[in-house]
Amino acid sequence: MENLIGFVHFDKPNIKSNRVEGLVLKEKSSRLLRNKFIKIINSFKEYGGSPKQFIGRILEGPFFIPEEVSRESALAQVSILRGDEFPIPPNFYATIVIEIIGELFGSSIYSTSSRPSPQSKIVELGEDELNEILGLKQGNFLIGNLEGYPNVHIKFDSTKISVIPRNVGIFGTVGSGKTNTAQVLIEELAERETTPREKWAVIVLDVEGEYTEMNKPEKIEDKHLRKLKDIFGMVPKGLDDFQVLKLCYHESTIDTAEEITINIDQIDEYMLGEILQTTEPQSAALFTIIDRLKKYPKIEESDPDAIIPKTKKKSGYTLQDIIEEIDNHLKKQRTKKKDNDAEEDKGEEILVRAPVE
Repeated sequence: MENLIGFVHFDKPNIKSNRVEGLVLKEKSSRLLRNKFIKIINSFKEYGGSPKQFIGRILEGPFFIPEEVSRESALAQVSILRGDEFPIPPNFYATIVIEIIGELFGSSIYSTSSRPSPQSKIVELGEDELNEILGLKQGNFLIGNLEGYPNVHIKFDSTKISVIPRNVGIFGTVGSGKTNTAQVLIEELAERETTPREKWAVIVLDVEGEYTEMNKPEKIEDKHLRKLKDIFGMVPKGLDDFQVLKLCYHESTIDTAEEITINIDQIDEYMLGEILQTTEPQSAALFTIIDRLKKYPKIEESDPDAIIPKTKKKSGYTLQDIIEEIDNHLKKQRTKKKDNDAEEDKGEEILVRAPVE
């Protein structure tokens, strides 16, 4: 078997159920790359059937262990310490830790409650077979290539409801390429389709200003970017139909950003209460004010410079209208309290001036 890498080893104590250890000859150790996908063919057949097949991923290794002598032996240590005098070290082999992803049935992956037995064959997966198993070949959105497989391109099918319309998560450490992956996905969604009916409208809430220059092509200055250009054969290009918007009275990294606002009368009052984080009494007062503004719209002048100024009722209400209503309500409360205090003071003054019989 040309793609045979090695065999599954006996288990170590306390090894996890979804992991196995593999033994590999040193001549094949160069093919052991972390995150590489492999297939494991079980060493014995099921009752009346063929042996189980598993798909896994190389998680750790390769680790190199001497064969005839122990690692701590003088022969092993001297051959390494004096490598210029001992050009040929003792024979050694490699070990790897494989994470079991699932069980293979044809080209489909299913969860498994079993695991490979010792002496199961560890087989390298070809690019075509891996494409078929992972379902990466079919699609019209090109995202990139699978790590360790330059010729295995990752594609999404925009017509499948199980991919783009559902939740998509992009996870990684700092600097791993999360933003770049999101930008590629946005570009593919916005530009890949040819007809207006099939094109996607992509809205990005960009709080860091990382996506504001996607209408400009990427500068191919980095050596890694030049290599990617050669692999995919694509010329950098910015988005054609691209617009940057910003909220009123907020700054943007782009001078041409257009200001937008949200009409507060289009927001449900209960949702507005949640946004403002009002208490129950405050919410009741807010709803009363909104009902009053809906029932009695504000009056505004349409053209104050006209010979005969005309007034008209405003359609809807603004946040300023709500604030003014609150101020007016508070002002009335203060005036009422002041009048009540004045009445009390006047009554006390009458009592003081009343003659004593």
